[in-house]
Amino acid sequence: MKDRIRMLMALVCVAALLCGSGLNRAEASYEDETENDIPGAVWIRNPEETSGSRYTGDGFLARRLDEVFRGHAGLYTDYECTEEYLAPLGTYSVPNWGEMLNVPDNQRGWSCYIYANGVYYSLFGECPGDATHEYRNSEVIWGVDGTAETLCDNLRQAGVITCGAYCRNLSHSFLILHYDEDGIVLLDGNSINGYNGLVQVTEATWEYFYRYFLAGGENPIQHVVQPTLAYLSRERVAEMAEVLASIQRQNRANLEIRAIKGIR
Repeated sequence: MKDRIRMLMALVCVAALLCGSGLNRAEASYEDETENDIPGAVWIRNPEETSGSRYTGDGFLARRLDEVFRGHAGLYTDYECTEEYLAPLGTYSVPNWGEMLNVPDNQRGWSCYIYANGVYYSLFGECPGDATHEYRNSEVIWGVDGTAETLCDNLRQAGVITCGAYCRNLSHSFLILHYDEDGIVLLDGNSINGYNGLVQVTEATWEYFYRYFLAGGENPIQHVVQPTLAYLSRERVAEMAEVLASIQRQNRANLEIRAIKGIR
C-alpha cells in the first residue's frame, strides 16, 4: 500500500511539472507570436533609435521625451524622491510585482501604472493617478472606445491630443506619442509583449492597437488624462522667453568682447 501511495504521489508531481511546462510553453509561444508573427507593429527598444522630434513638432516636449527615452522617467526608489531609478527604452525595469517606485507627485507603485505616471510627471509636472485628482495643469476625458476603423476619429472627436496623453483601461496604462489615420504610437512599461517589465515604444496599426491593447474592444480606454491647452501655451511662452533671454545674453557678451577689442 505504501509503495502504491508513493507511486501515486510521484505521478502527481510529474503531472504537475508537465502542466507547468505546458503553461510556460504556451506563454513563451504567445510571446514569440507577438514578437514575430503578428503584423502591424514596430517596436523601438533603444534610445538611440528614436527621438522626441519624431512624434511632436513641439521642441520643448520633444526634448523632455528624449530624456524619458534615455531612462529619466520620473521614477525614484525612495519616498523623498532623491534616488532616481532609471528605466530607459529596452530595459526590463518595471515588471509586475517588482520594486515599489515613487513619483514626486505623491504616487507609489510598480509596473505599467507607475511608469506611465512617472513619464507624465516628467512631461507635464503632475501625475494622472486614478483620474480623480484636482489637477493643476491637466484635464480628464472619460471613456473612448470604437473599432479599428473608428478609433482615430473617436480620439479626435473626444479631443485627445496627439502627443502626451495618458490612457488607462482595466489592465494597462500607456501614453500616446502620436496618432493619425495610418496608426498610433505608444510608450509603455511592462509592455504587452509578455508583461515582463519591458519599456518600449510601439508604432502600431489601428488593427494591432485594437486587437492587443484594447483586447478587440473588450478592454476600451476608461479615461485619458492630458495637459490643458492653457498649460501647453504657458510652457511654450516660458520656453520662448528663455530662448530670447539666451539670445540677449549672447548679444551682450558679444558686445562686451567687441568693446574690449575696440571694435565698433
